[in-house]
Amino acid sequence: LARALPAGGQHAFAGGSGLAMDGCAVPLLNLTVVETHSAGMASLRPSNDAALQPARLRGWELALAAMRLHHRPPDFVTLSGEEWDFKNWARAGRQPNSSLAWREVGEVIRMQVEAIRSHWPRAVVMVRTMYGATYGGFGGDYGAYNALLREVSTRRLSRRAARAAGGVAGQQPEALARRAERERAAGIVETECGRLAHESDVASMAHCSACSSRSGWTKDGMHPHEWFTASWIEIVLNQMADLGAACQDLGAV
Repeated sequence: LARALPAGGQHAFAGGSGLAMDGCAVPLLNLTVVETHSAGMASLRPSNDAALQPARLRGWELALAAMRLHHRPPDFVTLSGEEWDFKNWARAGRQPNSSLAWREVGEVIRMQVEAIRSHWPRAVVMVRTMYGATYGGFGGDYGAYNALLREVSTRRLSRRAARAAGGVAGQQPEALARRAERERAAGIVETECGRLAHESDVASMAHCSACSSRSGWTKDGMHPHEWFTASWIEIVLNQMADLGAACQDLGAV
């Protein structure tokens, strides 16, 4: 992140207690990007234990505050790491190979999304699909995992949760005059702004089912070429901008 930072940007790192965050801020774009390594979305206890999620998210929050790059809760949170899950499952001899096993993975992903939405009600959660990586020979059914993430991204928030995210409930007296207009816009809350999660579809960008280095999309069967990464970032930022424009008036983003 530091190497790619444009002039006028800020870089920061926060670490400790097993958590490391790397981030940068670009004031010109009003954009702050932060990443932390979770080694998968569903295969390890920090991710798949519901009881750990409140403390885990508080840890993220404290690390974000320590970086002093962003002074409010995140607007977008993206979960990713299919490739790490397949690596962890392969090493443990527990690759999902049944509808029941995949249903359990889906429940873990939904649990994390709901925990994030509960901790940061106005944040938009995105789940990133992954092309079929060949690096390491760990295998794994990327198609099944991607289908699961796409299913999660079609889920809707409950009406109560969607309205809380959109700021329709609990308004201050001075906002009551705008209530009718916000109610007319509630259709947006119930569709795009009311989705449990949104899909960041990297898998559909790579035209290869097994993306080895010979496919032209990756350097080594895992890590994408720089031009691919830049294209994905451009698409994601435009997706975020569109969601922001659609939901900002409702207070959801």
